[in-house]
Amino acid sequence: MLSVVIFDRPGWTEEQYTAWSKHMAVTGQALCLPTRFQEQMVLRLAFVNPLTDPAHVVEVLETLR
Repeated sequence: MLSVVIFDRPGWTEEQYTAWSKHMAVTGQALCLPTRFQEQMVLRLAFVNPLTDPAHVVEVLETLR
C-alpha cells in the first residue's frame, strides 16, 4: 500500500528544500522531493515498502534540524 506524507520546514526557502533533497538523493539516504501543496513549498515522502525501518525515517527527518 502506498502512503504519502507531506510536511514543511518552517523558515526554509525553495532553494534550501531543493539543496537538501538533492543531498539526500546523492548520498543515498532518502528520496524526499520538494513539491508544492496549496502554493506552499513542502517535502513529500512516499512509502511503498511496509518493511521500511521507522528508525531510518527518523534519522532522515532529524537532518532537517
